[in-house]
Amino acid sequence: MNFDSSTILKWIVQVIGVGGSSAVVAYGLFKWLGQKWLESQFATQLEKLKHQQQKELERVRHEIQTMFSRISKIHAKEFEVLPQAWFMLHEAHGSVYDVIAKIKFLPTFRGMPQGLFEQFLESEKRISPFHKQELREAHDRDGYYRKIIADIGFDDAAEKYRILNNYLIQNRIFMTSELKAKFNAVADALSRSLALYEVGKQAKDPKMQFEAVEQISALNDKISDVERAVQERLRYEEA
Repeated sequence: MNFDSSTILKWIVQVIGVGGSSAVVAYGLFKWLGQKWLESQFATQLEKLKHQQQKELERVRHEIQTMFSRISKIHAKEFEVLPQAWFMLHEAHGSVYDVIAKIKFLPTFRGMPQGLFEQFLESEKRISPFHKQELREAHDRDGYYRKIIADIGFDDAAEKYRILNNYLIQNRIFMTSELKAKFNAVADALSRSLALYEVGKQAKDPKMQFEAVEQISALNDKISDVERAVQERLRYEEA
């Protein structure tokens, strides 16, 4: 028959209750077993606490590793998004500025020999064969070519703005509030300048077109703000 410590302790208590010399021995045995029992219980509870503590440490360590992994991925994406957004911003701004400020240098066809004119048309990749034929037949070749190039430039600028705006919308979660505000401020100004210029051109209102030129020219400071903010975020000076 097997006896556990609790059964033995109960028996010792009974012997002590009876008294006599056996009780003295039993009492000593009781103290010894009681101490051993307490030590065993303490060791068991301590081991449980250690196990629970280890589990809690593992849980906290996993949460910290998960958090740092997520943060690392976000920063890695940020290092990809910000330079690309900056590049798109410059491309869109350059295209809009070229259209509105009309800084392109265009050829003059008046007095140009037909052979040289045909060589130019062959090298001109921006206009379609249909428009090339219309340009051949145009009474005012210079005026027609300026109009076609202006339309192509406007469409190109509008497309680059659209690409920039979509990119900012898709990747705004990887930007700080400050960067989002600065990028959007420039993008919105580009959109307003294009719209103002196009409406002014259609209405043949030079004042509106001039206002568009002023708006696009005033963007330099905002673009510089974006540049500084991107460099600070990417810790450019520490690279």
